[in-house]
Amino acid sequence: ADRVHFKGFVNNVKEYFAKSRCVVLASEFEGLPTVLIEAMAEGCQVVSTNCPTGPAEILENGKYGYLIGIGDIEGLSHAMKSALQVPSHREGLALHLSQFTTDNSAVAYEKLCQETISIRQKLISK
Repeated sequence: ADRVHFKGFVNNVKEYFAKSRCVVLASEFEGLPTVLIEAMAEGCQVVSTNCPTGPAEILENGKYGYLIGIGDIEGLSHAMKSALQVPSHREGLALHLSQFTTDNSAVAYEKLCQETISIRQKLISK
């Protein structure tokens, strides 16, 4: 109880990540778990359940953090202990995380839209 704090919603998470060594996401489902990106950007170790849509991509299948099966409590505990024993993965991290910036996401979305329109036009013209 003296080491784990549930703060609820906070406006500025950077100050909490700056003081944290490990961030744990134990969800069954997420959209885009931005908390993982934010934690990694601040140098925190990350442990996450491998829930659909997000953690595996953000953590590059475990390269930048620990991925645990949903409901694997023993695995989650082991990963949390392990994460506290190793330094953060700074090498290559900035480049990896850059794909999740607003600008890069917008460029990727625009490219996807253009490709979709091009495919549709080809199908219509046949």
